[in-house]
Amino acid sequence: MEAPRTLREKLMQDRARLYEFRDALNKAILELMSGASVVSYSLGNRSVTRSRSSLGDMRAALRDIDREIYEIEAMLSGRPVRDTSTYTYQDPQFLIPPFFF
Repeated sequence: MEAPRTLREKLMQDRARLYEFRDALNKAILELMSGASVVSYSLGNRSVTRSRSSLGDMRAALRDIDREIYEIEAMLSGRPVRDTSTYTYQDPQFLIPPFFF
């Protein structure tokens, strides 16, 4: 794979790489849900069953990848990237109903 010459080419390569990683992560989640990656250990009369990876960690990684893909697609289409959090100021005088005065 050759080095990108423009920012647009770099973003398109990053997006393609993230799509591939997301597909691989989805396959890993499906394997985890089907029980293919569950390992059982037994010693005498005791047994332990564990999965090779955490489903919560995989879902968090999938959310991060989707967020990065969304940001890249927003940059490629020319839309501004939206802020993930907003702060709304509330005036304290409007929090108390006026009929208490």
